[in-house]
Amino acid sequence: MGSGHNAGAETTLHDLMRLLRLDGHSITALLSEPHPDGSGSYLMDGVKVQAHSNKMDPELYFPHHDVIISHLQCAMRSGLVSRKYGKKAIHLIHNDQEYCITAAERYADAMIFNTEWVTEHYNYIDRPSVVFHPPIEPKRYTVKTSREFITLVNLTIGTTNRLDYDKGGLTFYELARRFPNEQFLGVKGGYGDQYVPDDLPPNVTIWEHTNNILDVYRRSKLVLVPSKYESYGRVAIEGGCSGIPSILTETQGTREAMGGSSVFCNFGELDQWEAELSNVLGDYDYYSAIAKERALDNWDRTLREWEGVQKLVAEMGG
Repeated sequence: MGSGHNAGAETTLHDLMRLLRLDGHSITALLSEPHPDGSGSYLMDGVKVQAHSNKMDPELYFPHHDVIISHLQCAMRSGLVSRKYGKKAIHLIHNDQEYCITAAERYADAMIFNTEWVTEHYNYIDRPSVVFHPPIEPKRYTVKTSREFITLVNLTIGTTNRLDYDKGGLTFYELARRFPNEQFLGVKGGYGDQYVPDDLPPNVTIWEHTNNILDVYRRSKLVLVPSKYESYGRVAIEGGCSGIPSILTETQGTREAMGGSSVFCNFGELDQWEAELSNVLGDYDYYSAIAKERALDNWDRTLREWEGVQKLVAEMGG
């Protein structure tokens, strides 16, 4: 059960569902709200995605399934309904936010964590759990890129929503001003208010939100992740599949995602971001190669972790 924002968390949940379907499970994905583009039910990678009709959808579908997997704002309600029908509830945990911790404490029968560092905030909850890093399969994300743009995905700056949603748009636009000979691409995200300044630098192109992130990577030569908060760093790994290097804000999650294969900066320290962007552009082939190597290593790690997910789902009755 999840929303249709096409954000990293939703993509990770879908990838989990896709892999379970390939294992032979029958999967139905429920949307907790109408899809942003108004579409109805559809089939995606063999997973049945049931469009939202009303808040009673879980009451209709949960009784016919063995295990319920949910995340984020859906976890609390899905946990309540799961208990009502005697179903096991697995929470897919993406972050250390209080609302997710509370939902897991009260209603999770088991937990799947997206990273090692996040588990530290749930250690006191005595439930079965595994770590399963987002399954970013290189062959699904490898594209031929024209290497035109320095790219930021999601332009929200956290002014009217949770501050954690500040994806570093101000840093992005300032870097565009400091590198007038480079072309920058800003892609609107699926959540949060998307900030585009009135004095948009002439070397910045703005794209509307897309359902196909590969279109973004086909035009990108470098990915920026200047967020105030990131529990992982999925965009950097996706880009790395095509040898697109990245520069990220230093967080526990981004380090776990990219290790020593990317450059890290402090949030909002513009001079540092400027210097590191110059460094990466000046030694581009090196950073491109190590980003691709890291994406391959991360996929190997995820494959090793998959057996734990399979066992956990089986233990819950799936």
